[in-house]
Amino acid sequence: MTPAFFSLISLIFLAAITPGPNNFIVLGLSANRGRATILLPIIAILSGTQFVLLLTNFGFEAAFSAVTWLRPLMIIGGCCFLFWASVKMIFGTKSDFAHPTQNFTLIGLFFFQILNPKTWILVGTSYAAFTAIDTSDDSNRLYLSVLILAITAPCLFLWALFGRLLKSQLSSDFTGKYLQTGLGIAMMMSIIGLMTVV
Repeated sequence: MTPAFFSLISLIFLAAITPGPNNFIVLGLSANRGRATILLPIIAILSGTQFVLLLTNFGFEAAFSAVTWLRPLMIIGGCCFLFWASVKMIFGTKSDFAHPTQNFTLIGLFFFQILNPKTWILVGTSYAAFTAIDTSDDSNRLYLSVLILAITAPCLFLWALFGRLLKSQLSSDFTGKYLQTGLGIAMMMSIIGLMTVV
């Protein structure tokens, strides 16, 4: 495994495990309604992300072939946005684990993923970086789909599995601060490593 590929895996993992609307939804469902209620919402979230990747695969590849400088520009732009998000995680307001999001519909979760800018930036950056690392065969693009699914699904289930524990333990400013700061620093390091493919 090359350092750039390891950085890509790390970035996908950290983006999936860090606090965000999707994680708060499964956290709230698990903590307040039980773990049995989270399977379908997780499937809806993952399906939305995979649909964005499908759109990205069809649209971006033609653009990358036509404009040679677009791929590195997308990697740099996406990494800059995610780096800024990491800085906000480290120095900004900490997430409120005591009041996780609970309102959702399955269709709403699916379309939220499609309309969520963070999803497009992460998927677009991952796609551009992956195709820069592995340019051998178009069929290898399926690996990125499986990779994103294999990383994000366990992260969502982890948030659901420890829903009650997270809600009670991470509601304090002290614990929330150091968890979020540590994840932000780790994401920042992965972004720096991913920039090596440009």
